[in-house]
Amino acid sequence: MTKIRQQLQILRDRGILEFKGKGRYGVR
Repeated sequence: MTKIRQQLQILRDRGILEFKGKGRYGVR
């Protein structure tokens, strides 16, 4: 797992980032 992916996962776990599918992310 790359550092960037790890960071995205952490942000998503905190509910800051939401995955919209097809590699697109949205910040809440």
